[in-house]
Amino acid sequence: IENNTIGNAAYYNAGGDRVFGIRGMAGTISIKNNIIRDLKSNGSSTGFSFFPGGIWLATTVAGANVEGNQVYNIAHSNAGTSAYTIAGIYVASVSSTGTPTTISKNKIYNLTAAGTGTGTSSPRIWGIHVASGSATYANNMIAVGSTVSNESRIHGIEDLGTGTNNYYFNSVSLTGTTGSGSNSSYAFRRSG
Repeated sequence: IENNTIGNAAYYNAGGDRVFGIRGMAGTISIKNNIIRDLKSNGSSTGFSFFPGGIWLATTVAGANVEGNQVYNIAHSNAGTSAYTIAGIYVASVSSTGTPTTISKNKIYNLTAAGTGTGTSSPRIWGIHVASGSATYANNMIAVGSTVSNESRIHGIEDLGTGTNNYYFNSVSLTGTTGSGSNSSYAFRRSG
């Protein structure tokens, strides 16, 4: 999947809806030099299945490559009080054997969530979220937070997995001010 512009898509069912620009789910995956922009959703799910984002990667075949993509202006507009989620790149799972997966040279910025929840029910905004598998993440540029309000939890890169991941030369900028609360924000967080 290479050299595409994907944008101006919205889904407002307020239910279990998923809006992603690209979803790579099987086979040898190469997602390169795409522009994914202006995607909006007001989904009501707080889990990892139904939320808006730029790229969703989940494959058991080794050697996936996500490179040189621009992901921006992704919005979760549900203003409810639950922990609504948004991600620039969501790595659900990748192979931990064979040719390594590489996530590199991607630019992710301007991710927003309108949720009004507090504490552990506040919105979650991730530049890159890693759920499982082993990969190399290199030279990605992530800028999140400047368009966020309320009590959002902001993570440039979060690694929840237990795989052997390598992180090299990524640039993360967290900016902005939340309206209230005491949630933490992280440029990089490893919690798996």
